[in-house]
Amino acid sequence: MLRQVFVLKGNEIIYKRFYGSALTNSDIENISYKIITEAKKMLGKTTGHFDYFQYRVAYDVELEHKISILFITGLIDDFYRIIKTQLLNFKKYFFDCFEDKLKEKQIINNQGLKRINVKLDDMHRNLKPKIAIVGFAGVGKTTIKKLIKMDEIPLQHVPTISGDIATIKIGKLFFRLFDFAGQEQFKFLWKNFIKESDAVL
Repeated sequence: MLRQVFVLKGNEIIYKRFYGSALTNSDIENISYKIITEAKKMLGKTTGHFDYFQYRVAYDVELEHKISILFITGLIDDFYRIIKTQLLNFKKYFFDCFEDKLKEKQIINNQGLKRINVKLDDMHRNLKPKIAIVGFAGVGKTTIKKLIKMDEIPLQHVPTISGDIATIKIGKLFFRLFDFAGQEQFKFLWKNFIKESDAVL
């Protein structure tokens, strides 16, 4: 799950957006020096990631303007398959919007940064956190899903066969709910269904 996004100029945070709690400004300032130093050593390889306690820090550094873009995610988020693409898309959007201001060393105003919020919110919707609902048959997994979605709850029990996926919105955040069959014959699939989940109920 994308938890935080930071844009730094040198060691100074010029933009931040939070979707969940993770790192403090102090943490970011401390690791930004490490990221810039590593990027300079790598001679052109400026995109990477590392694990920092229970979070993954994905970064891209643009050395010419001394801009670092950081995506803070969970440890299970796949950097190569998902996060890197979104990080590079965001970098392109950011520089399309602000490269002239960066060249002229102008300050990016709040109005310009609001456009970035819209872009990130859209990206976050595409990176919907996965919540798996797992349990034995008839315990109320589908009822929980329907309550969260504010759907009508059937009066009779109808077993879920294989599974169901629903997208829900809570506040500004979007989630994918995976409701899996609880019958004994499907129990062996649970391990695969909960793989890469951000939360399991």
